[in-house]
Amino acid sequence: MEIDELPSGTQDQKPDIDMNEIVGTHDILMLCFDTLRYDVSVAEEASGGTPVLNSCGNGWEKRHAPGNFTYPSHFAIFAGFLPSPAEPHMLRNRKWLFFPFQAGTGRIPPEGSYAFKEATFVQSLARAGYETICIGGVNFFSKRNDIGRVFPGYFNKSYWLPTFGCTDKNSAANQVDFAVDKLEKYPADRKVFMYINFSAISRLTRGRFVALGSRKIVPLCLCQRPDGQGKESQDSSWYGHKSLRKRIPVPDRIFRPIRVEKS
Repeated sequence: MEIDELPSGTQDQKPDIDMNEIVGTHDILMLCFDTLRYDVSVAEEASGGTPVLNSCGNGWEKRHAPGNFTYPSHFAIFAGFLPSPAEPHMLRNRKWLFFPFQAGTGRIPPEGSYAFKEATFVQSLARAGYETICIGGVNFFSKRNDIGRVFPGYFNKSYWLPTFGCTDKNSAANQVDFAVDKLEKYPADRKVFMYINFSAISRLTRGRFVALGSRKIVPLCLCQRPDGQGKESQDSSWYGHKSLRKRIPVPDRIFRPIRVEKS
């Protein structure tokens, strides 16, 4: 046994979607709703409050982020260690979308996982020809100090404005409007990986969540706080942000979500 292989054996689970068929053929949109709670998300889905968001997949899953706040979680996430099922499980039983070679995970990627040797899968996608774009929200993406420049540095292009931050009640709409404007400048055959860190529910501000329309993508939606901890807001909405459920139409050029069905 090689010292970098898992003692428990090789990876024996494959993801629900084959990422090797996605990379190079699709644009990829990765959304992080910073501080979104699992219980509130499920309640919103059940009430029909987030129809566009919930059209991208098969419902929320209770998962643990690989860190207890934004900064450590994102080091792991961009290295391929996405939020994992809350129930106890072995590392080799995870369904890896992005598989980091020889990072305590072994050298044989599971079928359907996109394997990479770079420090992050973002940098690997750039090497594969993607334009990688980061639209930051919370201060860890602000580029106003050295800490705020770490994650943006993984991307070919990165953007942050004060109007994207926690203190602006329309930050989510501002971020999506900005994303739409940037994406419209790319030809249809230019593959794009875009990451958006939504800050709107990271503090008690009031804002709007925006629907994205029709570029061919695979959406990756992450919750920073999937454990349901903390006191629920009185109106049982996204930490009090009922207006986040509103939808704003955008040009058809941008995103068309793909439903990922489980076999």
